[in-house]
Formats: sequence, structure tokens, C-alpha cells
Amino acid sequence: MSSGKEQLVLIRAYQNGLIMHTAYYADEVRDFGEIPKGNGKLVKQELELGEGLIDQLSREEFRPEEFKDEYRLRVLSVLEKRRRRGKRLPRVRTRRANPAM
Repeated sequence: MSSGKEQLVLIRAYQNGLIMHTAYYADEVRDFGEIPKGNGKLVKQELELGEGLIDQLSREEFRPEEFKDEYRLRVLSVLEKRRRRGKRLPRVRTRRANPAM
């Protein structure tokens, strides 16, 4: 959520807690028929390369702990350096949750 744009999310139970999924607004989703697909001719080597990538990157189980929010870690590092140098940290304004949600 670093862009400042509101995002649509889905929160669901996961193990003993909650997990959040980012979703798309209707205007961000295009009908599959609108997407150009080219001529559909595929070279055998391209197919093998694609299948190889899928095999290498596929996992039996999703492990979110294996992924890190690099942007958040960089921001926290900058804030920690400022704190150590005695510089004031920027004041953060929070929005109230919409009671209708």
C-alpha cells in the first residue's frame, strides 16, 4: 500500500490468525477477450522454457514467511538511522476506519 492509492483487500482466516489478499477493483479488470494474444504460434524452445520456469518456481505449499517486504524494511532502516541521530521522525496521521465496513 505504498502508492497512496486505496486498495481493495480480502481478509480471511489462516491457521491461527488472519491473512490479507489484495484484490482488484472492477475498473482494473479487463475481459479476457480484450487482451491481445498474438498469432498463437509457439516455438518448442519457448514452451520448454516456460514449463521449466513453472517447475522451478512452483511449490506444494505457500510459505508467506519466505517473502519479505523490501520497501518496508528500507523505510524502517531509514527511520532507525534518523532516530539514532536524534532527528525527529515525521508525524503519521491515521485514518479512522469506516464504521459502515
